[in-house]
Amino acid sequence: MSRRVHVLLAVLWSAAVVAALSAQAASPPDARIDDLIASMSVEEKLGQLQQLAGGAEGNYLPEQAELARKGLLGSVLNVRGAERVNTLQRMAMESRLKIPILFAFDVIHGYRTVFPIPLGESASWDPAAAERSAAIAAREAGAVGLKWTFAPMVDIARDPRWGRISEGAGEDTFLGIAFARARVRGFQGDDISRPDRVAACTKHFVGYGAAEGGRDYNTTDISEQVLREVYLPPFKAGIDAGAVTVMSAFNDLNGVPTSANPFTLTTILRGEWKFDGVVVSDYESVSQLVNHRIAAGDADAARQLVEDPEVRPRVTRRVDRLAPELHHAIGVGDGADLFRPRGGGQHDVGEVRRFGEEDVLHDDMIECGHGLARMVDVGVRHRGVLAHDVHPADLALLRRVHDLDHGQTRVGIELGLPQLLETCSHRRRVDALIVGVEHRDETRI
Repeated sequence: MSRRVHVLLAVLWSAAVVAALSAQAASPPDARIDDLIASMSVEEKLGQLQQLAGGAEGNYLPEQAELARKGLLGSVLNVRGAERVNTLQRMAMESRLKIPILFAFDVIHGYRTVFPIPLGESASWDPAAAERSAAIAAREAGAVGLKWTFAPMVDIARDPRWGRISEGAGEDTFLGIAFARARVRGFQGDDISRPDRVAACTKHFVGYGAAEGGRDYNTTDISEQVLREVYLPPFKAGIDAGAVTVMSAFNDLNGVPTSANPFTLTTILRGEWKFDGVVVSDYESVSQLVNHRIAAGDADAARQLVEDPEVRPRVTRRVDRLAPELHHAIGVGDGADLFRPRGGGQHDVGEVRRFGEEDVLHDDMIECGHGLARMVDVGVRHRGVLAHDVHPADLALLRRVHDLDHGQTRVGIELGLPQLLETCSHRRRVDALIVGVEHRDETRI
C-alpha cells in the first residue's frame, strides 16, 4: 500500500474519531447520564452512591485506591492536595466506565485564609463581605483539588447552648436568607465548573438548629407553620441562589428522621421546590436510621436507601459491602431502575479540575481580611439602629504571625485564649480578623 493511501486512511480514521467524540460531547447531559447508568452494574451503582473519608491530614486510604480502580468510589471526604487528588483521580480513570471522583471537604470560614466564624461574619450585616470571603475560600480550596464544600450552614438557631450556632447566621430568618444567598453565590459563582469555584451544600435539612436543650443530634418538635416561616426560608433562598447540593440532618423532625423524611425531602424539596440536585446525608446518618428505630439493621437501612433514593450517603460502608444482601432483599436484578431521581431531573455538580497546588494567599484576600477586621461597626443592630460604638473588649481578634524560621503561620487567639490553634503555609503577612462579637446589652449576637 502506498504511503499516500496510508496517510489518507489515517486522516479518515482521525476524522471519524473526532466526529464521534464531537457527537458525544454535543449530546444532552441527561442523555449521556442515562447511557452511563444503563451500562453500570449494580455494584458500580452502589459504589458510586457512597462517600468515604480519607485521613485528616489529606491522604487517601489504600482501600480507596483499590475501589477507585474498580469504579466503586463516588466521592471522598478530606482527601486534598493536587498530588493526592490527581493520583486518586488517575486511578478512577483506569476503571471500566472512567467516572471521575468528586473531592469534598468542610470549607466553613476559609481554607488557607481564616475568616470570621459564620456567626461573627453575620454580625457585620454585610452579605457582600460574606460572598467575597466565600469566593476566596472557593479559590483556595479549588487550588488543592477540592470541588465540593459542605457549607453554608443555614440552620436558624435560637438556643445558645447549641454549640453549632457558631456555624450559621444566628436566630433571625431574614438575616439567614441574606447570608444563605451570599455564601452560595460566593462558593459557586455563575459557573461551578470553573477551577476557582466549588459546589455549595446548604445544611442541615431541616430543623437541626432547634435541637431540644441545645444538645446536638437531639429531637426537634416544630409545627408546620414555624417550619415554613422560620426554618425553611434560608434553604429555599440558598437553592434559589443556585445551590446544587443539600445535606439532610441527623435529627428527627416531629418523630421522623430527617434523612428519611418523605415530607421534607420529597413533598417540599423535590415536589414544591422542584430541587433536582444532590441530597447528601450528614455523616453516617443513613446508618443511624437503626438508632432511630426505623431500620432493623444495616442491611435494612441500606435497603430503604436504594428503594427510595432521595439521599446520597455521606461516609458509610453500609451500601457497597451489603450488595449481596441488597440483591436478595429487593430483587434488583440488573438494577436498571436503581438510583434514578424521583423528580426526573439530574444536576451535574461538575468534574474535578486538575491543576497545581500553589500559594494562593493573594493581596486581594489579605485586604478582604483586613476589611473585615476594620469593621468596628460590625452590624450589631438593636431595634434598627446600627451600634457604632462596640467596646474593644468585645472583639476577639485572630492574629496570624509569620514564623520566619519555619515558614509557617502561627494562628492564635489574643485576649488570653489558647495561643496555637492551627498552622498553615502563607506569605509573610500579619493580619487580624474578627471571629466573634458580643454587644454588652440585652441583645446577643
